[in-house]
Amino acid sequence: MCFQCIRYSGEAVVCPACDRTGQTEGLFYYLKYVILYVALFCIGYELDFMSSGTERHSPYESGYILLALVCGWQALNRIMPLRMESGTLVAWGIYALLKVLAAVVVGIFTAPLIVLYNIYKLIVEFRRE
Repeated sequence: MCFQCIRYSGEAVVCPACDRTGQTEGLFYYLKYVILYVALFCIGYELDFMSSGTERHSPYESGYILLALVCGWQALNRIMPLRMESGTLVAWGIYALLKVLAAVVVGIFTAPLIVLYNIYKLIVEFRRE
């Protein structure tokens, strides 16, 4: 918060200059995630890592799994942020592995909602500009 925001005596808590800066940061925050969703889906579609020699899966499934990983990570960070403050390297590795697996499972169900929410917030922030 800037010096003017602290002394600002109007109805707004934040001065107009800081408010515009915050809106721009919000726009890039949501734009970053939408671009990441598209990039990960395209990478998963091209790699098609879900297919094996005997079974052929749709490349859409591979793209969706990568997308679900990021969406699940976002959902889990809202519910339970990184709280492990100390531990051995093995404990951190186990924690990270379990969180990634949980992120994929949670993301499979929450990905459509989170993607739509981020697109909605991107449109709202863009219209504010």
